[in-house]
Amino acid sequence: KCTYFSTGKCTYFNSNEIIHQSIKDRDDISNHVLICGIHPEIIHFILPLRASYLPEKSLKWIVILSPSLDAELHDALSVFPKIIFIQGSPLQPENLFRANITTAEIAVILSSGFTKDNDENGEVEEMHDTGPILIYKTIKKINKKIKIITELLVTRNIEFLLEPHSFKKLYNTENDNVPEYEHTSVYASGEVYIPSVVDKITC
Repeated sequence: KCTYFSTGKCTYFNSNEIIHQSIKDRDDISNHVLICGIHPEIIHFILPLRASYLPEKSLKWIVILSPSLDAELHDALSVFPKIIFIQGSPLQPENLFRANITTAEIAVILSSGFTKDNDENGEVEEMHDTGPILIYKTIKKINKKIKIITELLVTRNIEFLLEPHSFKKLYNTENDNVPEYEHTSVYASGEVYIPSVVDKITC
């Protein structure tokens, strides 16, 4: 059962064991949402997927693959049905297979977070996207049909997600030094999420 809030979300009261070693080859878990990485506010991503108007039978499994999960977040997630946490780094292909990446429908790659205090020379921020970029490329090699949403902190790092033939679409004809990331397939299709861009639009 769930209690309805004015936001249209719900909270479940049954606590579930969400930690699993592997779901590889499990026939009952497919077409799931695989979340690579963890974020303190991940609950806000989960809530719309567990809205009160969604019948429980229609809920997709949500599998979180991350090296760690703190106790408070574990307790918050365990009240929702059909959520699994697998401990491991998404950077390692064997862990992606443990999360049944081959049958997943959607992969969401979260950035591990970046603080401006560490940005001393402008290069640290760019390097921070290395993890999500490597995970993106690994998943694409394993499952070419999967829908991927990748969080990047630096817009220009979109270039590393592009196929070679897509680079020509980056630059306009008037000024070749101005990349047009909004013309790329990964940006237009929603495969890339740039928090700073959203902040500028909504603020």
